[in-house]
Amino acid sequence: MSPEHRADAAFRWLLPLVWVAAALAVLRPMRAPPALWVEVVTDAGIWRVQPEAPTLACALSAAGDDGNAAGVDGGRPVRHGDRLARVDGRWAVVRPADPALYGRRVDVDLDGVEALRALPGTSEALAQAIVDDRTAQGPFFGPQGLDRVRGVGPSWLMHAAPWIAFAVQGPPPEAARVDLNHASAEALEALPGIGPTLAGRIVADRAARGPFRRTADLDRVRGVGPALLRRLAGRIGVTR
Repeated sequence: MSPEHRADAAFRWLLPLVWVAAALAVLRPMRAPPALWVEVVTDAGIWRVQPEAPTLACALSAAGDDGNAAGVDGGRPVRHGDRLARVDGRWAVVRPADPALYGRRVDVDLDGVEALRALPGTSEALAQAIVDDRTAQGPFFGPQGLDRVRGVGPSWLMHAAPWIAFAVQGPPPEAARVDLNHASAEALEALPGIGPTLAGRIVADRAARGPFRRTADLDRVRGVGPALLRRLAGRIGVTR
């Protein structure tokens, strides 16, 4: 048999196999795409939902937030594991740095640097500062306690609030408060809103005019007003 005849015979023998393989490929059920899960942060908590399509509008709808979907970019794509939250009045997609954190909040009183870094707007330096402050001064007792950490301000608290929790709740015990009548300037500087200059004024005022009878008396010091006193509430105390 000539080479041409052998090639033709081989082609005729292989052709049915090609047709069978093609038919099986068409008839084989298509594998379903992996499930898409996203998390939607609302005032009631964090909801894990499975939207019908990978868009912002579908995710909000799955979380029962149709009323808040007006005015947002409903076609904005979302990805598996995304967290959606209102930031500055607008829906935003936040992707935590650590996928292991999906579905839970970061405990600021217990978690380490890596977990804290997953919070929006939190650098490694800020996460380390939070841990160092907690080690030196104890738990934060709530969002307001984080004010004492340098680098934490109202904007950071607003963005991080949906994702943080505190193992220790309630106001700090009296022993953890800064005693205005005995604290050094360095201890006063650790309080939010008090820098070296104001701390020096408080110490000087105490030496010149005597001890403070109550925490509200701190307003006799120049630079202390109602706003600062509200910020210091629960963190300062007085003893005779």
